[in-house]
Amino acid sequence: VAELRRRRVHRVLVVTSLWHTGRAGRIFRRLAPEMDIHMVGADDPAWHDGNWWMEREGKKIFFLEGVKTIADYLRI
Repeated sequence: VAELRRRRVHRVLVVTSLWHTGRAGRIFRRLAPEMDIHMVGADDPAWHDGNWWMEREGKKIFFLEGVKTIADYLRI
């Protein structure tokens, strides 16, 4: 965020895994409320076209992302 401010960026397009868009967007918007932040979810093989819950890897990623989201809300 500091580098974006140094470069006087006002609009940002963040590309990350589909799993991370929500949490990453909240963090970016919290750290840079003056910027127009747009999130884009990139394909992830573990997503399985939204059927992530049918595979162990998808369940694991979902659980870990949930824990990270809770930790972010609690600021730990």
